[in-house]
Amino acid sequence: MINIVIIEDHPVIIDGLKQMFHLSNDGIKIVGDMKSVDELIERKGSYKFNLILLDLYLPGTDAVENIQKLKSAIPDKPIVIYTGEDSDYWRKRMFAAGVRAYITKNAVKEEIKFTLLKVSQGELFIKLKTDLYSPIPTVNSDNQFNQYQMEVIKLLCEDNNQETIGKIMGTTKSNVEKLLKQIRQIAKTKTNTGLIKYCYEQGIIHTSAK
Repeated sequence: MINIVIIEDHPVIIDGLKQMFHLSNDGIKIVGDMKSVDELIERKGSYKFNLILLDLYLPGTDAVENIQKLKSAIPDKPIVIYTGEDSDYWRKRMFAAGVRAYITKNAVKEEIKFTLLKVSQGELFIKLKTDLYSPIPTVNSDNQFNQYQMEVIKLLCEDNNQETIGKIMGTTKSNVEKLLKQIRQIAKTKTNTGLIKYCYEQGIIHTSAK
């Protein structure tokens, strides 16, 4: 189970996250929410949590300084940024500051869930438009797909069907099919066979992943 505390100053975002995840289905629970880093540091003993979900922009604060404060006061809890900011500039700054993942607020539930799960297992997920630090050793980092899409592509190239991919990634066959449709649109191909061919030809998947 992943117990999360949220640091976010917009109630609508907090409510949306609380409604998004259900402990029985997702293994994720929002155990607390605060409006500032200082509030969490002051109240950290009141919650049993193993991950911090942090808004990038908090009023009257500096984003990097917020990370430094949290890592100093609560060094054993991974920090995940959850923001509407989609620039590589901030991804790189947050990566350098020590966050474990960077999720944009337009990400779908399954992508958020997958990322939180991987971070809780000790992995690092920072997707850049020009560079990617990835725990998947058999994919090319210089591509147009995000981390969640790359995991689906890798599993597809390993000859898994949609149902099996769903089981591995903790989602439904229907969600996998929807995601593959999005991926095929990016690759400008109509079939999964064409997608696999495209990924090998473009060097997105290495031959060793077959």
